Amino acid sequence: RHDARIRALCLRFDAPLPWEGLASYLEMMAMTQGERMLRMKGILNLKGEAGPVVMHGVQHSFHPPQRLAEWPAGDDRSSRLVFILRDLEPQVVEDGLRAFLDAAA
Repeated sequence: RHDARIRALCLRFDAPLPWEGLASYLEMMAMTQGERMLRMKGILNLKGEAGPVVMHGVQHSFHPPQRLAEWPAGDDRSSRLVFILRDLEPQVVEDGLRAFLDAAA
């Protein structure tokens, strides 16, 4: 069990995301909030990519994005991100991510 310091944030985006905005945000978060961003994972619909891209990160470390050949049959092709946070308000993370995505659009 986790105490109240641990929070989860689940986000869904219907439109394809700009890689530049997402990558810049995650890099900034890893450098400035890595100790508080315990885990991040996502399946992404990125602008310019035909298939989904999968990402995983733990604190300051991120695995290279993996391109999958195609979306599963019946998938709505939305991007889904999950963050596990410690001592970091989910709304702050969401607002920051949306600002980076908007700036890159």
